[in-house]
Order: sequence, then structure tokens, then C-alpha cells
Amino acid sequence: PKGLVLIETKGRHSSTEPELRVTGLETESSKPSVLPVSSALLPRLTSRPFGREERVQVQRRGEELEISCRAGHSPAGAVLDPGEARLPRALAADLVAQGWGGGGFRFSIVPKGADAPQDSGAFETAGSALKAVVSAEIREESDDAVQFVVVCPARAATLTLSSVSIETRPGNGPPFPRSAWIWEAPRWVENPDHLVEDAATHRIGTLFVALPIENGQLLQPDRLARFVRRAGARGISVVAVEGDPAMVLEDGRKVAIARAEAIARYQQGVSAEDRLAGVQYDIEPYLLPSFQSKRERILAAWADTVIALERALGERIDLALPFWIADRPDARRLLLDQLESHVRRITIMAYRTQWEAVTSAAEPLLAWGSKLNIPVTVGLEAGFVADEIHHHYVPAAQGELRLVEIGDVTAAVLLEGAHEGLPGRTFRLDRIVAVPGSRISFLGDISRMMQVADETERRLSAWSAFSGLAFHGLFER
Repeated sequence: PKGLVLIETKGRHSSTEPELRVTGLETESSKPSVLPVSSALLPRLTSRPFGREERVQVQRRGEELEISCRAGHSPAGAVLDPGEARLPRALAADLVAQGWGGGGFRFSIVPKGADAPQDSGAFETAGSALKAVVSAEIREESDDAVQFVVVCPARAATLTLSSVSIETRPGNGPPFPRSAWIWEAPRWVENPDHLVEDAATHRIGTLFVALPIENGQLLQPDRLARFVRRAGARGISVVAVEGDPAMVLEDGRKVAIARAEAIARYQQGVSAEDRLAGVQYDIEPYLLPSFQSKRERILAAWADTVIALERALGERIDLALPFWIADRPDARRLLLDQLESHVRRITIMAYRTQWEAVTSAAEPLLAWGSKLNIPVTVGLEAGFVADEIHHHYVPAAQGELRLVEIGDVTAAVLLEGAHEGLPGRTFRLDRIVAVPGSRISFLGDISRMMQVADETERRLSAWSAFSGLAFHGLFER
């Protein structure tokens, strides 16, 4: 690994002993960040003039940027640089620049360091202002940092930019459906009417519900059928949800397949109006203690399990995935590339509490789904999430943390003080970062979650694969 993170998790109660776990640090610090959608970009742009005739002056005037050009024959203008940042991938949106001043200016997006293209967009009159619109669509694979270029006309002119932003194109469809998880089967078994009404109040169109299955048999199938029918009468579909990291292991996979076969028997034995709308699997095998030391083996087993479950069910499945999975080359190769024809939908656990962070987290898998025409739901969290302290370690000649191979297991050994010359790979403490639970979860603040949901939906609609939001913890007792 490029580094390690020792994560200290605080318990729900002050008397709870902290939990410690180690994970690989795989984020590339040099990787371009993602420019936000429907957000003011001009304040974050640095600017510089270009042109061999040196006929351009660029000045900040408050929140605006003034570009003054003298007459000349050689190409000239201003480069607007967002730093090491890129456009969101597979995005159906436009880069919009607005301002006022003289005509003849042109606007474009280019890879960092490239010249302005010939097909740049012209600033045109929009009421009393000037406006330039350039397509921000790029191919899904692109990870190039970009910059924006304003090109001067040959004559003398001045342009004052007042805003630059990535804007989604107007949509004409109905509101996006929303969904929610119900992990406690008694919620729908004991009081189905209350749950259906509660879901309808929150504009929920799909409920992911846990099913009571024991020894390969679905318990109370008649109650499930009545619940599905009741929810359907209110326009709410019901999807079964299953999940356990052990499903990727041999014994756990056998149990998961037996449960899938029980669901398949239910589906085959009921009428269409009582039938589940599908099955979602939230497996999360990266929570297994052996994941870091057997990463590739477990990723491959994850794909094998999904394919086996699809076969047992006789239908494609909905797969819940962590937001980081599409940005890991081994996970793309061993998991995503293997499952393109086996999933009907994915749900991204993009658990953040600011719309900018949700959009950035969900972007890689939204781009993946848009490329393959696979619908993508984006999840938000409202339940309890503990505060964490992340101790970041980096490779070093001397350090307090060592990775030692013990048989087929890699153990992390934390020492008192720095040492050298010991067996294993050495890491030293680089920094300590506090990660509050409120960064990941709305912690029961449903009103705020719904406000952020509205803002998030508007921005995520720029991806063709986006098919709504899902709420985790919305109906927790």
C-alpha cells in the first residue's frame, strides 16, 4: 500500500472501548479533484494572460474578473486555472460563463497546458449581459485536469466575467423516485400500514426490506405478499435486501444461495401483484479482517458470489457498492468489469452530508453506470455513525508501525517509538485527522437530510444513469 490508516472508532457510549482497525491508504494525492456542478467556480480560478504580443491585462475586481485586450493579430487572452481539477465524467451538462462588456470574445475548456480549440464558444448577448455556453461532456475514462481559456478578439475590447459554472441541462421528466432501507423485518411484519404511510409521506417509491428466512425457508410468506400488495396500492415497490460480508466465503456463499433460492420460490409461487420488485445485495466484504491481506482474492470472490446469486434467483440483482470502488483499478478489473451483465441496478453508498461531497463521491460510479446504461441510485445516511480518529502512516526507513507476514496473514504491529532493522515493512506516523460522524451521517436530522437531498438530486440529474436517492436510517427506531 501507498500508506496505512489506523482508524480509532469511538463507541456510541462514552464507556465503550474504542475499536481499532487498519486499512490501506490508496488515495493518490496528485489525482485531480472533481469540479462541482451548479457551483460558483470563478472565485477558485487563478488567472493569467497569454499571447506573444502581450496585449492582455487581467484584474480581479471584487468577485468579478476583468479581461482587457488591446488590438492585435496574434492569439491572446486569459487562462483561468482551477488547479489540479477535472470535469465530472460522463456528464450531460454545460460550462457557462457570464459577464458584460465588448463582443468577439470566445470561451473554451482545454486539457491543462493545451491551446484553445477552434470550436470554442462565443460570448453572445443574453439580455443586458454576455453569455458563453460550452459542452462539458467528456468520455467516462478521462481523468485529465482542465483549464478554461478566454480568447480576445482582434480589436480592442474588455470583458468582465461575473460567473463561471457547470450547469445541468433542463430535464422534463417526473421527480426522481426515492427509496429507503428497512433492515428490521418486524417493522413491516408487525405494522405494515404505518410503514407504508410513513414511506408515502417521505415520497418513498421503493422499500428495501429484510426478510425473515430460516433454514432456507421464507417465514410468513402470506404476510409478505399482503405487505407487497399494500405498498403497491400506494405506488411503492418492495425489494428484498440481503447482506453479509461472509457471503464471499465458501460457507457464507452456500447460506446466501439457499436464502436466494427461498426468495425465488416465493417469487414463482405468488401472483404478479404480490411479487417482489427484485433483490438487493449489500455484501461489503471489505469489512472482513482478511480483506487487506487477501484483497484480490476477495474481490474476485465477490464477483463470483454475485453471479451465483443471480443464477439462484433467476434474475439480475441490485448491488450496493461503496463509492470508492470504481476508482480502484483492481476492483474495476476483478469486480465491476465482471458484473456488467449481471446487475440491473447499483446503489452507491455515498455517505456524506454536503451535496458537494455526495456528488464528488458518487461521480465515478455514476459515470460507469451512464456508460453502460445501468441505473444508479445514490445513498445517504441518517443513522448513528461513530466519530473516528485516523492515524495516517507512510512508508519510511524508521517508524512505529510495521506490516509483518505471519503465514498467509499480514499483521499490523504498532510499536512504542520508532525502530529500524526489524522484519516487515516500516511506516511512520505522518498526521492525525479527526473524522466526525456528522461528516458521514445526518445523525437523525431528517429535515436537514431532505434539504440536502433536494440540492443533490438537482445536480446528480446531469448523469443519465441517475435514478434517485436512497435513505439509510430514515425509519430507524
